[in-house]
Amino acid sequence: MRKIAFAATLLSLIGSAAWAQIPVPAATPASQVATDNARIRHDNRKLRADRADLSADRQDLSREKANLASDRARRDRLQRAEDRAVASGDAASAARLEKRREAEQRDIGHDKREIRHDRKDLGKDEAELAHDQSKKNHDVHKRNKDASKL
Repeated sequence: MRKIAFAATLLSLIGSAAWAQIPVPAATPASQVATDNARIRHDNRKLRADRADLSADRQDLSREKANLASDRARRDRLQRAEDRAVASGDAASAARLEKRREAEQRDIGHDKREIRHDRKDLGKDEAELAHDQSKKNHDVHKRNKDASKL
């Protein structure tokens, strides 16, 4: 039984090794240019979509920064109102305003962290886009070289 299993395994390895030895026909320059063109068109569509995503992300980041500025203004207004309440001796109102201001400050801290993370992600995405663009440029150069052989 072992000999049969060993022989079958050996024959399958020899067969697969022989199959791997079969030469693959070389691509003609014309067919290579056609496949390169298809790849470049695909890369162009992908790059266009990536640029649109980056633009949307930049706009979102700008909106978040504007929202952060309005939150800071709201916190500052609460601080001034709290100061007025303390000056007038209204301790209950001052305590209530202080709690609202502290909650606003926590939200501001959260928003600042979120903006930092978004900027970091945006930078990574921009670097990836630049890398993809350089790869596409290399493909175009290769395609042009192949096309010159026609």
